[in-house]
Amino acid sequence: KHYEEIANDYEGVTESFAVHAGKELRIMVETDIISDLDAYKLAKAIAKDIEKSGEYSGIMKIHVFRETHVIEYAK
Repeated sequence: KHYEEIANDYEGVTESFAVHAGKELRIMVETDIISDLDAYKLAKAIAKDIEKSGEYSGIMKIHVFRETHVIEYAK
């Protein structure tokens, strides 16, 4: 499996992509499904899955992004 496929198999992951020649994996998650603590656990779980796959060289950085954007208008 590719890195993105490994990450996308997890519930709450909306998007993932490898950058920097496969040395970094960026993962976007749904804020209503993944809490801050869950984001930490998710990063560790994905890192372990990638280690098990053995399809990487060196060190890979796993980023989990959990963001909320709020916009309001004064009329």
